[in-house]
Amino acid sequence: MVKKGADFWISIGLLAFCAFAAWRTSLLPSMGTGTQAGPTFFPWLMIGGMALLSAAMLVRSLVAGSTKGEGSEIGARTLLRIGAFLLLMLAYAFSFVYLGYIVSTVAVFILGMLFLGERRVIFFAGIPVVIVLVIYFLFTKFLGVYLP
Repeated sequence: MVKKGADFWISIGLLAFCAFAAWRTSLLPSMGTGTQAGPTFFPWLMIGGMALLSAAMLVRSLVAGSTKGEGSEIGARTLLRIGAFLLLMLAYAFSFVYLGYIVSTVAVFILGMLFLGERRVIFFAGIPVVIVLVIYFLFTKFLGVYLP
């Protein structure tokens, strides 16, 4: 019997999250906004993309596990990093309303890059600011969507 590795379990967890998010998104009221893309367009787009990539990771883990005969196990350090990242996402969800989009997203982006091992200051200080500002202006000016 083939042991299931980290990619297998992470992809299963992501697919379960996608199912939960799809259920919750299906409960959103469908209001007429005068555009073809309603309020559930972006959530469904993200759910679809995550589900597709999670399914690809699941298939890859099953193929790799069957050819190698073993999978990589999730260590305590990896579980700790995943837990810290989940706490970071919860803090982001709570701080978003109070601090606003730009401040909270830049802070979480930088901390996330540090969690993932980025140590070059130019990257973890510059890239988040540029990406967040571009997204902010695309949403507010181009799409007309208010971000707190």
